[in-house]
Amino acid sequence: MNVSANYIYYRKYLPDCQSYNRIKFDHPYRHELIRPALFNPLPKEILNIDASFTAWSLIGALSAWRTRKLIYEVHVIKHNDNVVHVSVILPRYYRFPFMGPKDIECGPCWTHPDHRGKGLFTRMLKCILKEYSVINEYCWIFCEVSNIPSLKGIERAGFIRFGAGFRSQPLGIKILGKFVLNSELRKQHAR
Repeated sequence: MNVSANYIYYRKYLPDCQSYNRIKFDHPYRHELIRPALFNPLPKEILNIDASFTAWSLIGALSAWRTRKLIYEVHVIKHNDNVVHVSVILPRYYRFPFMGPKDIECGPCWTHPDHRGKGLFTRMLKCILKEYSVINEYCWIFCEVSNIPSLKGIERAGFIRFGAGFRSQPLGIKILGKFVLNSELRKQHAR
């Protein structure tokens, strides 16, 4: 098994977020929610940001179809009419074996370089925690250990560090891999 990177895993118990105030974004920023489907993909302006959004779009739509739940959603922050932040919400599926059936995963996330350091990522995470607090149990998010600004933003949003792990690459193919928690944490983590 090949290891491509080390990750820090965080989670937040969503029912604790029901009392959060609704997050608003000040003009010229605005929040949009997109619910892509198999025959209604993400807009090109998002797909052009990173090639991985195309793969996640397809995986998310197929997972939502398979589970019969519309959990695959994309939260976007626009500055005027330009996309400056994207956070994808995915249901549990094979790549996240440590998640429970009512859990969601937030990611991938991306912020335009010109808009980093303005708290958009943290505010979006808080918005997501509030939005999904009624119907889900945990929200998971993970980040490469070297991405210090994102790790700090995740912690500012109230996520609790759960552990560390890696991404497997069977046959050297990333898309077949799973995100894995270190073995001693997996043993302690009972659902």
